[in-house]
Amino acid sequence: MKNAKKVLALLLAVIMILGIGSVLAMGDNAANGSPSSEKTARFIILEGSENSMISECGELVIHISDETPIVFEDDIDVREALEEGQVLLEVLDGRKLVVTYSITTRSIPPQTTPEKIVVMYEVAVHLPIDINGEAEDGLGIEAPIGSLTLTEEELDEMYEVMQLNGEVVMFGELIDMPSPFLVRSTGRIDIMVPLRAIAEELGYDVNWDHEVQGVRLGASTNLWIGRDEYVVGRMAPVELGVAPALVDGVTFVPMTFFRDVLGYNIFSFEGQVVFTTPVEGEDM
Repeated sequence: MKNAKKVLALLLAVIMILGIGSVLAMGDNAANGSPSSEKTARFIILEGSENSMISECGELVIHISDETPIVFEDDIDVREALEEGQVLLEVLDGRKLVVTYSITTRSIPPQTTPEKIVVMYEVAVHLPIDINGEAEDGLGIEAPIGSLTLTEEELDEMYEVMQLNGEVVMFGELIDMPSPFLVRSTGRIDIMVPLRAIAEELGYDVNWDHEVQGVRLGASTNLWIGRDEYVVGRMAPVELGVAPALVDGVTFVPMTFFRDVLGYNIFSFEGQVVFTTPVEGEDM
């Protein structure tokens, strides 16, 4: 990777010395009033640069300004999501980006200041994965939604590879709460998350009934420890394939409870459990 960066940096330096890259010109699309162009590729930092990157294929150089909008797929602002000490270009380095632009230089490779950059999520796991059929939502790993079928051995391997770092991110904010954990059972993997902490962050009243070992959320959502039954109002119970569990006095539910019962987008990404906006069409 370092050698590739050096070669690309040298190439760009030669181009700039020759003066080819110094003339700005409207691209064909912009000149004709057509929509802006898009480039989807992995981009790496140009060595020695503080604001420039080049696509791994070497076809486009981008110069990122302080005004360039940069967001994740779910519209979370990347700059606002940076943790203390993180550098923007280092976060983008090697990531798959969708770059929108209109103006490029008449250089080889062309250069541009993007109108917008979208950072793609690439390893988003929507669980559970069922080996008896197709994956419910698929894996965001080079696989179309609904196309993945795994054997028990493959599930074992995935369980060993998957890691959780104990963090829960809700709508772009890291929330302090008991750590989620993985559960491996026959034919599936589930992520268990703390019910009360998450539900209260979402604005629900959470009430515990010791006699029946049950929990009520709000006015109409009920569940019970050890029972794979999740009831909303007078609707038939929803079965998620795994029951709520009581661990060290904390009630944990499968991650899919918040998606399939309450209607939130929730997935595991880079070790975190991540909430985004409610599922489209759900009335929250």
